[in-house]
Amino acid sequence: MWDEADGKIGRGGRADVGDDLSMASPQDADTVQSREDLVRYVKSLHQELINGADWENPTLDRYLEALAAWMDSSPGFYRNMGQPEPVDATWSFVAHALGAATIYE
Repeated sequence: MWDEADGKIGRGGRADVGDDLSMASPQDADTVQSREDLVRYVKSLHQELINGADWENPTLDRYLEALAAWMDSSPGFYRNMGQPEPVDATWSFVAHALGAATIYE
């Protein structure tokens, strides 16, 4: 779960790639620029979930449904954010999709 006081996610798991698991908010997806960054981002999402975060889609079936829906409608997300839609998927795009699926309806 996100801790506003220190900007970190509660830790309980093993971190193989880097030590900082502080990126979990969908806004942090913009910082994902490499495979290692994406690994940290996914691990932080996992930590957030197991620490009791209130996700809109906390089960795998709902999460995957939301993931597919967000990816399908992602051109609108980029348009609304005033950003160009990625032509090829980037690490950041994958991170946006994974993070958005936690809340997308």
